[in-house]
Amino acid sequence: MIHKSFILVVLLFLGQSATSVCQPIEGSFIINYGSFNMSDLKGFQDEIRTQTPVPVKEISSFPSYPGFAGKIFAHVGNIRFGLVGGVNSSGSRLSLEDYSGSFEYNQTAKLVQLGAGLDYHLKREGKWIPSISFQLTRGWTNVLIDEKVVANQVVFSDNQIKFKSSNVIVQPGVGIRRNLSEALFVAMDMGYALDMPSLLEDNSSASLKLFNNKNEPIGPDWSGYRVSLTFGLVFK
Repeated sequence: MIHKSFILVVLLFLGQSATSVCQPIEGSFIINYGSFNMSDLKGFQDEIRTQTPVPVKEISSFPSYPGFAGKIFAHVGNIRFGLVGGVNSSGSRLSLEDYSGSFEYNQTAKLVQLGAGLDYHLKREGKWIPSISFQLTRGWTNVLIDEKVVANQVVFSDNQIKFKSSNVIVQPGVGIRRNLSEALFVAMDMGYALDMPSLLEDNSSASLKLFNNKNEPIGPDWSGYRVSLTFGLVFK
């Protein structure tokens, strides 16, 4: 139901964009940075760490990492609206290495998003313009789990398992825009991304889920705070 509602909203945005082609269009390149909840996958890694018979160390656990995005927006008065898309990634790692061998366990998660966005400018003109924003995107997550055990230079285990999930992400925010000229601007935005993910399933079979020790299926969660820097051009 959520995914059908998402498609309807995007189609409405596209329809409105088509009626506004005579208005100025702006294209933006965005660098974002934020936190990721990932509570299920963090807990799954912690279970692996505590059950491994050797004292492995946690090197990382889904830290903040830069992401990249783009927007194509049309202008109608104080409103900018149109298409948004982007990519984010993060991961985790357990490791142990000494003279006798090594153990590595990695989780790598990648997210691709595509959807609709809207910015409302609180001022019509000026060099500095504050704004309120809202984005609704559909996401596709891929998770790679990689485990490798080496002892006395002999590889005892080298496994890779791929999982996938879909996401619906809502992201409200606020920002400030600096118009450098009629055609060039930069902006800084802050917001919170709320992720509504599906459960992780094996790439080769949707019936195979990823479960934790409590026999509960788990999924990714990209929810978290976002800070972004935007570089944009206006085409009239």
